[in-house]
Amino acid sequence: MAYFDTAIIYLDSWGLTDAILPFILIFTVLFAILMKVEIFTEKKDGKPVASRRYNSIIALAIALLVVIPHVTRSYAADADPITIINTFLPGAVVITVVLLLFLMISGFVGGGTEAKNSGLVALAGILALLALGFVFWKALYPYTGPTWLYWLDDWQLQSVVVAILLMGLVVWYIVKDDTPEKKPTSMPEVLKEWFK
Repeated sequence: MAYFDTAIIYLDSWGLTDAILPFILIFTVLFAILMKVEIFTEKKDGKPVASRRYNSIIALAIALLVVIPHVTRSYAADADPITIINTFLPGAVVITVVLLLFLMISGFVGGGTEAKNSGLVALAGILALLALGFVFWKALYPYTGPTWLYWLDDWQLQSVVVAILLMGLVVWYIVKDDTPEKKPTSMPEVLKEWFK
């Protein structure tokens, strides 16, 4: 195990987390987006397809434009995109894993299609998006926000809070009354149902 630790420390001293991994991440995401959007196309068999050549060069140039100033310390300390990415990703990964586990549990308990169509999954998605937005905001502006939320700066506590909320939603979904009700058809009826 000591050899593995030494190898990771050695790779990190060569810039693994500072340059290599952020470059790979930025290049891959930009290349995938450019291939999907198909701004630059070539003709193949008479059909326009996304140009791998142009998209790879553009993604390479943009990734290098982001990573090189970070390595040369040209960015201001609070505006470095690589630092923001390295701050944001751990919290985002924790929230994503918790959401994935929640969806797996609700799929097992809810019987497949019923769970997918329930409002619980939509609520979990909305809560996850809000949590990801909060994590991203704190990565961009770490010293902003209400002072009474200082305890949310701890990543471990954030993951525990999200896990408890999602477990509570799963418990609610399991124990709720399953008797069929008359579904509201108009927006006023839906709002009346929500605020009963």
